[in-house]
Amino acid sequence: MRRRTLTTGDIARYCDVTPRTVIRWIQRGHLRAHQLPGRGDNRVDPEDFLAFLQQHALPVPSETENIALAGSAGG
Repeated sequence: MRRRTLTTGDIARYCDVTPRTVIRWIQRGHLRAHQLPGRGDNRVDPEDFLAFLQQHALPVPSETENIALAGSAGG
């Protein structure tokens, strides 16, 4: 079963910031991510996103509950 990851756009929408801000968080080591081959787009595991929010005392949007469970629930 394929596990869902988050794009920089997904995270930007949840945090109400621009995708460029999310990329800066990744580049500075604040948010853990991996790059896809080719264009190098970033992907973030939901658990890493939730940890980032908690580490930086940011509010956890209610939608992340569904994201974090998507991979394990098959959704």
